[in-house]
Amino acid sequence: MKLFTPSTKNYRADIDGLRALAVLSVVAFHFNGYRVPNGFLGVDIFFVLSGYLITNVIYNEIKQDKFSFKDFYIRRIKRILPAFFTILIVGLALARLLFLPHDYSEVKESALSAILFSGNFFFAQLDGGYFSGEINQKPFLQLWSLAVEEQFYFVFPIILIGLTSFAQKCKWSVRSGSILILILLGLTIISTLSGLIHYTWDSYYLAHIRFSEMLIGAMLAIFLVEHPKSQISSTNNIILSIISLVAIIVSIFWGPYIKPYFPGVLALIPCLATAGLIYAGRNTGQWYNKLMSVTPIVWVGKISYSLYLWHWTLLAIFRYVADGRSFPIHTQIGLLVLIFICSTLSYYFIEEPLRHRKWSFSSAALSLYVSPSILILTFAFLCPTPNYKLDVAEIQQLSPTDIPYLPHSNTTAVGDSNKPLNVLIVGDSHALHSRPLLDSIAKHEGWHGTISGIRSGIYIYDPSMDSLTLLNLVQKGVYGRRGPEEKIYLDRNQKLITDYKKYSTIIIANFWGNMYYIKNPSMLSSIDQMLTTFTDAGKDVILLNTCYYYNAGFPHASLVQKGLGINPRYIKALFDRDPLTGANFVESKRVADSIQRHVEKKYPTVRWVDMAQYIPENLFHDGISVLSDWAHLSLHGAHYLAGEFIRRKQRLVSSPQTKEAK
Repeated sequence: MKLFTPSTKNYRADIDGLRALAVLSVVAFHFNGYRVPNGFLGVDIFFVLSGYLITNVIYNEIKQDKFSFKDFYIRRIKRILPAFFTILIVGLALARLLFLPHDYSEVKESALSAILFSGNFFFAQLDGGYFSGEINQKPFLQLWSLAVEEQFYFVFPIILIGLTSFAQKCKWSVRSGSILILILLGLTIISTLSGLIHYTWDSYYLAHIRFSEMLIGAMLAIFLVEHPKSQISSTNNIILSIISLVAIIVSIFWGPYIKPYFPGVLALIPCLATAGLIYAGRNTGQWYNKLMSVTPIVWVGKISYSLYLWHWTLLAIFRYVADGRSFPIHTQIGLLVLIFICSTLSYYFIEEPLRHRKWSFSSAALSLYVSPSILILTFAFLCPTPNYKLDVAEIQQLSPTDIPYLPHSNTTAVGDSNKPLNVLIVGDSHALHSRPLLDSIAKHEGWHGTISGIRSGIYIYDPSMDSLTLLNLVQKGVYGRRGPEEKIYLDRNQKLITDYKKYSTIIIANFWGNMYYIKNPSMLSSIDQMLTTFTDAGKDVILLNTCYYYNAGFPHASLVQKGLGINPRYIKALFDRDPLTGANFVESKRVADSIQRHVEKKYPTVRWVDMAQYIPENLFHDGISVLSDWAHLSLHGAHYLAGEFIRRKQRLVSSPQTKEAK
């Protein structure tokens, strides 16, 4: 996200320091979202900075009757497009080399949307949303924020000129700048509250909700142009800077920044704090300005645009090649060094030379937009996609289709059909991949059960929740997916609210290692309400844990090696081959362990059955993978776990045939 820098005489080093804070929080979040859970708020900081810096220039020029659309867009073109097209060209070249044909086609589509500055809409309509694992391997995801900025600056100068003219013509007793700020405040409120509306697309990317963040910076700029000598006492300035900086840091590391309140209402916290720091930083003699003006911090701020572009594209491509395996520390450090090298080269040899060169509007548009766009479109859409020659038998063996997913709305019987149907198994995709496992155990133990599960469902929701409340939560994206599957969630929940009473035993098989159980307080609360309902009804409740998040996945790297003849040792050296030491596994197990402790302490009658303990350390049994991807059992794995459970003389359901449902 590029921010226009004012002239040298108005340069503020602390602004670059604030840029550094923003970009480093984003980079840290993308490298390890567990440690910096809200690092994505760096984007919101950038939006406020952008609104402030650019409005400061525009409004000054409007007041002096010097504003020119042509000059404004020349500045935007020179500042944004050189590094922007560089990352598109490099990203497309690497994707063509390393991505499988279907995935490469999607990369090309995202590149086209980026060129048209509509990347936010492209990603908003994809399944999963910004915080899903599915998005982590898309090389141009970060360009959504540039699209939002450009959509804002296509219209904002026109609006600002019109509103300024209107305010100057008003014969009210207040200054025209105050009238302008009041009008922009109204637009900010409307933009902020629009985040509470339900959208079919992911609201995280939608520009009209994000406009409020740039408008906050814009209002501050107008205020300071109108009141250039505005000051508060030294003590109050220190208090303002401390409160604002603490608010940003606390927001980055803690806080439920979830839908429907983010983006939108909750974004006001980091955005207003950013505005507070911009205001407080004007005092060059105080601690905050000195802190943010330290040379290394300022340098990171200067390269922040290139750093923002390069870090995600390289990280996404590395993740694609690794596909589910977490990076060992030496790979992370090496990748970070590579990112900083590319960002530095981009800043000094692409950004700076072209920004300071004299351009006419036509030459800038032709050289920096039209020509590279034609080059990219020609390369991406006219050059043939690589023809991979792969071992079909191996692909079939490694394919994720081994996972025994069931149709979304089906319930499936397990066990001895001659026995009474008295066991209910519910949950997410982990309930579905457990069907062969539970079927074997049920037949051995002599009970009959039925599975109700859905991919990407988190758990069965609060049984006391009315249908309208549930539907609203699903539509807001708080629970599960949005879109066509909303009705499936609702129908399943409504059915289970009444049907659970028919069963004596309820097994809840979820992906308990899902980090969002910890990040989203409403999830743990709903688990509590669900367990309370079931235990109060006298049900035997079992929480089934089948596996964690491992350093394993569908091996694109293996396919790339075969398709391109890359020596395996080059790829093997990059990625952690031990599935039980990577950050993904450690964090996933930590989350599951915390839920286990919570449940065992609060619900002593609820049993935690850990099947994950039987998974081999190398994830293979008899030369066959027990997993079909990073966190799901293969068919072979499900049968293997059942065999281990039975061999160790464990029992899952206690004599169900003698129990009556209460």
